[in-house]
Amino acid sequence: MNSQPYEVLFLGTRSIIAQANPDGKVHPYTLAALADQGIPIDGLSSKSWHVFGNPRAPVMDLVITVCDATGQETLPQWPG
Repeated sequence: MNSQPYEVLFLGTRSIIAQANPDGKVHPYTLAALADQGIPIDGLSSKSWHVFGNPRAPVMDLVITVCDATGQETLPQWPG
């Protein structure tokens, strides 16, 4: 069994748990929900998907689109 956490990317413009704008600010309710579950929130930030489309980006195990609006956009080809 793999003991390492999965690298998961949620893409969306109006998602619930991943709600934030790609300006570095995470919605305060999202941070509160994560903290209530004991998940560390230090250093979390919202990012543009472009950050994850470059060759030096972490390899994602799973990419999930969580908004209908995102389905109308052209998304990058994810390596791996």
